[in-house]
Amino acid sequence: TAIEEEVATARKMRLSDKEALANLERQLSGLEAKNLQLEERLEQQQQAQLAEEASKMDMERRWEMIVEEKSALLEDATEEKQRLEASLCDLEILLDRDQEKVIERLQEECRE
Repeated sequence: TAIEEEVATARKMRLSDKEALANLERQLSGLEAKNLQLEERLEQQQQAQLAEEASKMDMERRWEMIVEEKSALLEDATEEKQRLEASLCDLEILLDRDQEKVIERLQEECRE
């Protein structure tokens, strides 16, 4: 009868709806698992990026320390050079005086 056919059709539709719902639930479960994997991968990438940035900052700090150290050494070397030049100048003056004294003594000896 028509009612029995409608009932059978309704049951088939309910079964197909249940199957569709089960398929959707499986797809949703698969998507949730994939989403979790993507979130984990994103977190790993973010951690790697943070580690890389920290390493880069550490290298920059080391480089700055090296530059500061070399600048200090250059400044020390410049000061030492100035001290040595001043000492050399003093020695040249003393040498000139000694030479003048020697020349004067020799001239006196020659006169005598």
